[in-house]
Amino acid sequence: MRTALHYRFLKLKALLLMSLGLKQDVLPLFEQMLQLQPEDRYALASRAHQQAEQLHFEAAIASLQLLTSAWPQDAPACFNLGYVLQ
Repeated sequence: MRTALHYRFLKLKALLLMSLGLKQDVLPLFEQMLQLQPEDRYALASRAHQQAEQLHFEAAIASLQLLTSAWPQDAPACFNLGYVLQ
């Protein structure tokens, strides 16, 4: 129960920071979320998106590869992986 509550707190904090334009501060939150739930679709996709947006393409590719391995039927993740690999 505590893990789920902590995860939700981190997710809300990340959403708040992004809405305030503080996107550079959210990557550590996604890392913490993934420590709690390693194959979480939202955290993996959000981390990859932020990494790509911050021009950390190798890290974004690695995140998207983890995402598509954990969720092979996730079409947007497959598309995003192909897009970042371009």
